[in-house]
Amino acid sequence: MADTKTYEWALTGIFASFHLVLSMVPLYLLGMGGGFISWGLISALIVGFLLGPFYGLISVAIGSILGTVFFNIGGILGPIIPVFAPMTSALVSGCIRFKRYRVIPPVFLLGIVVYLAGPIGLITIPYLWLHLIAALLSFSLLIPIVKRRLDKLLQASDKSPEPTSSVFVWLTGFFALMADHLIGATMSQYYFFYVLGFEANALAASYLATVFVYPIERILASIIIGFILVLLTVAISHGDIPLPESPDAEAV
Repeated sequence: MADTKTYEWALTGIFASFHLVLSMVPLYLLGMGGGFISWGLISALIVGFLLGPFYGLISVAIGSILGTVFFNIGGILGPIIPVFAPMTSALVSGCIRFKRYRVIPPVFLLGIVVYLAGPIGLITIPYLWLHLIAALLSFSLLIPIVKRRLDKLLQASDKSPEPTSSVFVWLTGFFALMADHLIGATMSQYYFFYVLGFEANALAASYLATVFVYPIERILASIIIGFILVLLTVAISHGDIPLPESPDAEAV
């Protein structure tokens, strides 16, 4: 047990470094004064998927905090949002691999409620259209046939994955990326309004201007991550990668 824990904590440190490095590589630039969304968007999800919701979340938190403190990776987003948004992504992807499906719908529901309670929440409801779709789809994870299908993906097997497997793996990336974006968007409106002093109408306009832009970015990112997760899923199901495992065998 001690050796296992040591190995898991070692993986946590290694993947924290991995996430830190990718968090400093720009994926695309932000408007409103600088900063960028980095490849940490992708690495946070991967780390959570590989290490699970506990070690993965801690690993991403360490990498994100170091990147924010020493390299200001968030720019105008400040020191908090670039930490909690990727942590949410790691949590969601880790919960799916560890079969903690019941955790995911509340993440979306809580994020949406807090968003709507914010200073521009009610006047930017259209901004949430894809998050609402993701929230509704997340409840499908509680359907027994869907749970069994996801469980089967990560069972040790010498068989090649079926074509439909890629759809379920893509959903993992989609849920994690949308949860990341929801938490980021929710925290941003509070930060920009209460800390940076943005005027509500101007802030709302900046959100609504991207109502059909961020979905393109998130869907494209989910396709990229989908290919990566398919490869990782095959390796995990064949037992080629020694990783932390769920403490129990049954989905919750």
